[in-house]
Amino acid sequence: GGKKVRLPPPSSPFSLGKAVGISSAAFAGMASQMMNRLGGNLIQDIIPTATIWPVTSPRHPPPQEGMKYKLGDGGHQDNSGLLPALQRKAKRVVMFVDTDVPISLKMDFCREKPYPMSELGTSVTYYVIDKFGIAAHSEGGFTLRNQVFHFADLQPILCELQTHRRAGRPALVERQLEVLQNSWWGIQGGWKVHLLLFYLDKSRLFEEQLPRETQEEIAKGDKGEFAHFPQYSLMYENKKSLTAFTKPQVNLLASYVEWAVRENDAHFRRALAENPGRSRTLDRRQARA
Repeated sequence: GGKKVRLPPPSSPFSLGKAVGISSAAFAGMASQMMNRLGGNLIQDIIPTATIWPVTSPRHPPPQEGMKYKLGDGGHQDNSGLLPALQRKAKRVVMFVDTDVPISLKMDFCREKPYPMSELGTSVTYYVIDKFGIAAHSEGGFTLRNQVFHFADLQPILCELQTHRRAGRPALVERQLEVLQNSWWGIQGGWKVHLLLFYLDKSRLFEEQLPRETQEEIAKGDKGEFAHFPQYSLMYENKKSLTAFTKPQVNLLASYVEWAVRENDAHFRRALAENPGRSRTLDRRQARA
């Protein structure tokens, strides 16, 4: 790092195509772990690699040499994008959890007695609970060092998400959370973040407003065009395609998220306003214009 460093041109440019490919290399984490177990470089060739130079700062002064890294899907470490925001000490964060894992309805998160960590591992998707210290080694995953919030703050959040889900409303929760120091990620602790978390899950109130033919198609479940809506499968949602969705599937999902945001616009305005006391609610006529 440094202002006076000169670098020779790369042997091949780092193209947009390579970046897109690396960002979806979901196999890389598991392949890397498998290679470590088997030894040697048996499957090294299928894992993207590149030399990465650190971004220097007063906390991490130059010079620092570049290092070669194995690269893969960002979800191997953090599928939320929250950790980079906390690295920058963003005081207000809106976190969209676009997952295919529903909020568990098998447990009562609103009960008075707190659940231990061991019983909340399947409460919601892994990249929410890992921020509160619940993480386990998994094939292709590296989430054991992702805690940035107190575990005690988790169950009240789960309670509110579950309450909205049971009532048929969009599941979201707004909190002021104390940030814990995380040396692994370079996150400073001892300050608070205003977090608005939107969790993608079913909403009865939204579905009741859809045209009858759309409701009937959703009701067909796995046999209909909108199987798993709104939590489409990440792979093979449509049998003849690995990851693609149909236009009706995409449009329905986009309509749902837009409706959910507009129905909760006061939360979003408060979470993003520089002066929360002066945030105003969006006029419904403007919202539907």
